[in-house]
Amino acid sequence: MLRLVKSAKGIRTLLFSLAVSLPALFNIGLLLFLIMFIYAVFGMQFFMHIKYSAGIDDMFNFETFSQGIIILFQTATSAGWDGVLSGLLISPPDCNDTYVSDSMPHGDCGSGGLAIAYLVTYLVVSFLVIINMYIAVILENFSQVKWHTQLTVVGKGRIARSPFSFPGTIKLARVTSSASLSVFKRRRKTEPQ
Repeated sequence: MLRLVKSAKGIRTLLFSLAVSLPALFNIGLLLFLIMFIYAVFGMQFFMHIKYSAGIDDMFNFETFSQGIIILFQTATSAGWDGVLSGLLISPPDCNDTYVSDSMPHGDCGSGGLAIAYLVTYLVVSFLVIINMYIAVILENFSQVKWHTQLTVVGKGRIARSPFSFPGTIKLARVTSSASLSVFKRRRKTEPQ
């Protein structure tokens, strides 16, 4: 496996860009957990006593914080969100809508508008924004790593830009001998910055 990584320049670039991306990916993961934490607390407040149906069952529900995190993680991957929504939208005659207490004003029925607003905002924030931030960070670091691999090492650790420079940078030819290295140094000193 290591020989393959050493010999394959593309795989090495991908692995290096992933390694460079890890701190940013960790920060995005913390942001996703914070959003899941907030939505789990709101889910426990609004949907704790909903009757089991569709996507709401004994494992995936909002009765406890950990079960709320699990159901939010499931919906963040956009798997089964429609079952969760139909479970949160349960209405009579499938449930009992009589007032039980202040914590159960609708009995074990769901609240339609609140459930739709809750789940749609969570899906937009978690899936469409946060999950795509992972992809954006990896692609940005991949392009930076690819750009840095276009640098050419010259002589004893000296570096010159390859002819594939980006606009706005000085295009320099490859330096192949010590005579052209001195020309390179003179040209670089005389060119405007």
